[in-house]
Amino acid sequence: MQGLGNDFIVLDYSHEQIFDLTPQQIQFLADRKYGIGCDQVLIIQNSAIPNVDYLYNIFNADGSHANNCGNGARCIVKYLLSKYKKLPNTINLQLKNRLIVGSINSDNSISVNMGQPYFNPSKIPFLGKVNQANLYQLNYKKSVIKFGVASIGNPHAVIKLTSLKALESTTKLKLLAQFVQNCGLFPQGVNVNFYYQSAPDNISIITYERGVGFTAACGTGACAVACYTLAQNVSQSPVKIFMPGGNLIISWKNGQEIIMTGSAQEVYTGTIKL
Repeated sequence: MQGLGNDFIVLDYSHEQIFDLTPQQIQFLADRKYGIGCDQVLIIQNSAIPNVDYLYNIFNADGSHANNCGNGARCIVKYLLSKYKKLPNTINLQLKNRLIVGSINSDNSISVNMGQPYFNPSKIPFLGKVNQANLYQLNYKKSVIKFGVASIGNPHAVIKLTSLKALESTTKLKLLAQFVQNCGLFPQGVNVNFYYQSAPDNISIITYERGVGFTAACGTGACAVACYTLAQNVSQSPVKIFMPGGNLIISWKNGQEIIMTGSAQEVYTGTIKL
């Protein structure tokens, strides 16, 4: 399945007793030359938790576990509502650290409740000292990187760029993202989001994800940038987030939960021998 070009292998273990794939098998599945190829592998399992329909787990292409994926959540909601026609219009998905609620709209788009954002360093986790302005900096070569931090169930660094053209300099941005990821301040790693804001409700972003690299779209990255700029009072909700793979609408007010709306599509189904 794919959501804005962010592509996934969806494995339905809802009728199995146990999920038993190894990190090496996940790496094989995600390999675009020897396996199927994807940004992340998404696992569906049955839930015994009251008011939770399914358990939802995410694995990066390198076999590591991810805590959240917004584009993946929309794909899971679309898959479940399409495959199991008797389900209600709303699906409750339990991740490791939050409950996600998703539904399908009349225009076939998917809206997902992504929970609340966190900006406190201990919640990211981020080892920098608490800064009420949520603006930190690192020395990089002969310049200074200024960035904010946010958690949407997984850690994000948010870096503002001065022009739309700067978003296209992916070779330069890759080195910058890797420097931030390896700076030692993010004990669980970090997704690095670069953004350019053209209007209060229009922001363009590109995300370098931990364990993956640049992706066509990142749902939690879109939420992180939207909520960060909204908390800074420099944008207005709903915010339209433009990414290489397509657009998302992010709605959020302080103290409330994030609503993310966008498309999801099943590309193909098949089998593979492990």
